[in-house]
Amino acid sequence: MKLLDCRLRYGILINQRPYTNCETIGGLADAMRRAGVEGGLVYNFSADAMAAAAGNDELAADLKQHNASNPGLELYGAYTILPPCTNETVPPDELPAYMKRNGFGAIRFNPSAHRYICAGYVLGDYLSTASEKKIPVMLDAGPIGYETGMTLEQADGIMNDFPELTAILYYDNVWPNDRYIRPMLLRYKNLCVNTAHFVVDGQYEENVALFGDERLLLGSSYPEMYMACGALPLLRADIPEESKNRIAGGNFERIVGGWRA
Repeated sequence: MKLLDCRLRYGILINQRPYTNCETIGGLADAMRRAGVEGGLVYNFSADAMAAAAGNDELAADLKQHNASNPGLELYGAYTILPPCTNETVPPDELPAYMKRNGFGAIRFNPSAHRYICAGYVLGDYLSTASEKKIPVMLDAGPIGYETGMTLEQADGIMNDFPELTAILYYDNVWPNDRYIRPMLLRYKNLCVNTAHFVVDGQYEENVALFGDERLLLGSSYPEMYMACGALPLLRADIPEESKNRIAGGNFERIVGGWRA
């Protein structure tokens, strides 16, 4: 089974203290090897703690070095966007080509860290481009150890404005979250979910029965949580083997890697 983690971070936060730290992409690669994870989606904390443009540039350079020197541990970056009218990040019409050239597989945003209103009209040109090109958008609505800058209600508002958006919802609270997430999965057909807190007996089985297996992506919330922490309950779940393989990595390859083809 190929494990690909849709929820990886590294770098340094300012004035915040995550439960654990991973300051460099080299440290991330070492942790991936220990956990048996073969790739994933990553962003650099400095995109929030310093500046989005600086964090994106640093991540692009790190991805180039990492993917050239670590065969079998392929990482895709998450590009941090800002309101396009401020002209601080790559323009929406140029972004898909830029992402393909520089190893980015998804878009993310943190309105709290970067001080703007979390609304569809603020990021509309980016989100329209992402919807058209099937670029996955990270909706980061539940922090573990630090502030992600978006509420679940705001994530729902983004999906309501762009219902065709291919998005990955991250709601990393410390309790099972089905009452929050299932209504959104029912409403938005292209919404996927990170499985970091699929920790209850039968959770994989019930969600696969309700929504199928193509909208669940294995994720860990590393470094706050141990990488591949969701692999054991997935391995032991009473679902078909092909479903386990899709959740473990196949869906990631299709959603994050597939739009770049």
